[in-house]
Amino acid sequence: PALVEELVRLDLRLQAANDVLSRHLAPSEMFNLLEELTLQSVSYSSLDYSINEDETIAIRMKGKADSVNAVALQASVFGQNNAIVSPIFSDIDLVSDGVRCRESTSFAACNRRSSRTSSSTKAGSKACCARCNCSPFL
Repeated sequence: PALVEELVRLDLRLQAANDVLSRHLAPSEMFNLLEELTLQSVSYSSLDYSINEDETIAIRMKGKADSVNAVALQASVFGQNNAIVSPIFSDIDLVSDGVRCRESTSFAACNRRSSRTSSSTKAGSKACCARCNCSPFL
């Protein structure tokens, strides 16, 4: 009986730990994804992020690109990733050394977070689930 009680308590603690981990957000993985997806011709001078109530991570960045074409290509690369929702590049301004712009987007949470796998996305990062290849950090 004592062993059974101890195992029941251990099971409850493991379930509680699993609940905490399944709801945990790791914004540091957002930086890894940005590093993987950012073109060499694009750089960012500032980044602000916040975690929304719906568990998406909203980001706002200021950046610089070599050309308008680089901004368009960067928007396309972001748009092809399932973890990035509606990337919007705005305030595009031609300057002597390239193009300055602002970018805002959200990183979406997977609705199947409880079934994480180790499949890979096109960018080579670990995916949360095989079905949608979403981000691992949510």
